[in-house]
Amino acid sequence: MRYEMNCPAPGCRDIYRVEATTDTDAVEKLLKRMSPRHQMPPLSEDQLRAMIRRRMRRT
Repeated sequence: MRYEMNCPAPGCRDIYRVEATTDTDAVEKLLKRMSPRHQMPPLSEDQLRAMIRRRMRRT
């Protein structure tokens, strides 16, 4: 399945796209794609995962 997520950084228009079999797998792949975290709020890994899970969508 394909997943995508808009970059959460303020003013950034990037869209991250990944292929994954499960939602959890997609979250991990998106987390890796987001580095380096430009202008990201200082969140823990778990908080970042929760934010990604809320923002991502299946395409």
